[in-house]
Amino acid sequence: MDTQAVRSGDLTWAQRDWFFWVPLGAPAAFEANQNPRIPGFGAGRAHVVAAVRDLLLRHEGLRTLVTREGGALRQHVLPVDGARLAEAVVVTDEEPGGPVTAAAVRTAFDLGTRWPVLFVLHVAGERVREVGIVLDHSAVDAWGMRVLCGDLATAIRARARGREPMWRSEAEQPLDAARWEGSVAGERYRVRAEERWARTLTGLRESLGDHGPRDRGAVALSARPYHSCRLASGRLAAAATDLARTAGGSVSAAYLHAFGATICEVERSPAAGVFAFVLNRPSAGAMASVRKTIMHTPVAVPSVDAAPYGKAVAATAARQFDGHRFANLDPHVSERLCAHHLGPHHRTGVAFARFNFIDDSVVGPLANSRSLDAEGIRFQDPASHGRVTFGEAHMDGSEYLLTVQHGAAGALLTLSWREDTGWGPHAEGMLRHIERLMVWGASGAAERLPQLMNS
Repeated sequence: MDTQAVRSGDLTWAQRDWFFWVPLGAPAAFEANQNPRIPGFGAGRAHVVAAVRDLLLRHEGLRTLVTREGGALRQHVLPVDGARLAEAVVVTDEEPGGPVTAAAVRTAFDLGTRWPVLFVLHVAGERVREVGIVLDHSAVDAWGMRVLCGDLATAIRARARGREPMWRSEAEQPLDAARWEGSVAGERYRVRAEERWARTLTGLRESLGDHGPRDRGAVALSARPYHSCRLASGRLAAAATDLARTAGGSVSAAYLHAFGATICEVERSPAAGVFAFVLNRPSAGAMASVRKTIMHTPVAVPSVDAAPYGKAVAATAARQFDGHRFANLDPHVSERLCAHHLGPHHRTGVAFARFNFIDDSVVGPLANSRSLDAEGIRFQDPASHGRVTFGEAHMDGSEYLLTVQHGAAGALLTLSWREDTGWGPHAEGMLRHIERLMVWGASGAAERLPQLMNS
């Protein structure tokens, strides 16, 4: 394939999922910008710019425009010409974290006219000390950031030695993935995925019984209605690791189960449907791509009852694993299925929460040593453990979401919610309940079951 050729086509289901929730041109989309950084390795400025060009040639999604045509979104891959490359690279001699960095991370990418990426080269003379990268979240996910940083580092080292970079494998491109999804094989997969979603959602609706959904219509939203709080904990990470080992499931499932059980406490429901994010990278080409692939799959989690806690975690792990195979689904289809099968529970706390899990295997141990946002919290440092902190309010965000960063020496829980969900008064209590519940479960659940405490 000629990587300089302009190509156009449909979006992947994962791309559609992003724009389903964050419409193209949304004024607050910049709040979700991703901003990883890598060393410049002391390479010359020209070498780093050449490496950026190599990266853009390798990954079409970084040089793609998204436009709306006749009511549908389309993507267009552009060649790497001098003018657009110059627009994507900013050179500064200021220290990282200064005004140039602050302005860059708040870039509102107009995806119809410019690439979704910006490179900030922090230089000392002609040598590059660090490269800050700013990406519109529509183009990349956590795994993709790891790939991007690794590929750029490879290219910088190669160019500094006067060579072209050698890639380990071919990277899958968004347009090619979208073409497969529209193929006969993609259609067969879609039918199976719809059947699995329908079974799961029907089972969740039945498990909710006569539970009445919380009314969300009585709260007037402020200009910045999206809120968050976070808790770093060492004993939480240890408990998750122990639960995964004793229950025979994953560390991710241990957190997912505790989150679902905590939702049951807040919503006073017999079960909760949590949509767990999935990497959705089934091939070597997908693993080598920076493109956004992450999707979610519904997992039903029961409230904590007399059943052994370890067995309940194992059951949640099995449901989560089964859902991984069929997470990739057009969001318009999955939304229709949710509305049909969940009825009045759709978009309420018992059947709408999202769960995101990140560990060393997703982003690498270096990136996972601190929070992935601009704060860069060293959550595995004992000095950060035990305190709940609240973030600034945002114009856009998630209605119900728990993000977990898990490391060997600590975990970071970030709970996000919208003002009309009713979770605000319980937010700190929810984080502490997840911690207490998992520590209790890892200890063998011999003591009295922890109770949710309001903030």
